[in-house]
Amino acid sequence: MAANTAPRYTLIANTSPGKIALTGNTARDSSGTSILIFTADATDGSRVSKIRCCTLGTNTASNIMIWLNNGSAAGPTTSSLIADVTLPGTTVSQVAGQTPVDIVLDIDMPASYRLYATVGTTMAIGWNVSAFGGDFS
Repeated sequence: MAANTAPRYTLIANTSPGKIALTGNTARDSSGTSILIFTADATDGSRVSKIRCCTLGTNTASNIMIWLNNGSAAGPTTSSLIADVTLPGTTVSQVAGQTPVDIVLDIDMPASYRLYATVGTTMAIGWNVSAFGGDFS
């Protein structure tokens, strides 16, 4: 079996603008309410280093689930759960910063694959969810 002997580096940064995760989804199969947070390059795919979640204000505790999707409509036969992380309860403050929640992925994604996010409970304000990565082409 031939092996890839050349390192593979991203060529162009691909950072998604923040998406607001707000509406709860108790289905643990990626059906229901989800937000698209990243789409891999359509030709050569992409690499995602991490996802950063920043609170937008006062929220109850919840969890965020990250789903790797094969490029089709999100659903139980096209998506796999790759991360399930606790989002702490937060209280808005004008004098104390809130610590972001980072989800380290370091995954290579095939062409046109997507990342979706769902949260377990509906929140009053929500979280800003951003993906950081790069495209191979």
